[in-house]
Amino acid sequence: IQYNYKCCGVDYHLDWINTTWGQEHLDMLPGSCCHTMLQTCNISTSTFAQIGCSEYVTNYVDFTYSVDMTILLFAGFAQVLGISLSYTLTRLIREYEVAKDEK
Repeated sequence: IQYNYKCCGVDYHLDWINTTWGQEHLDMLPGSCCHTMLQTCNISTSTFAQIGCSEYVTNYVDFTYSVDMTILLFAGFAQVLGISLSYTLTRLIREYEVAKDEK
């Protein structure tokens, strides 16, 4: 996730410092945080993703929710339109049959 989406840690890249991995690799970040896929990168000298992955996940969920709601609203509108057209067609058929019987 971190490498593909250019994010690091949960909220911030420094989240790694308080982990077991971070205690074993002082002043380092996992390669998945680095702009170039290395085993690790140094916090002070390397370029790395500074945005946390939780922000990416939140943005992704918000976008997905918006798309889903748009699809559901369109489907609901299509259902109401279908019901309205069915009612209109049924009413027109009845009017036609009544007019045909009167002749």
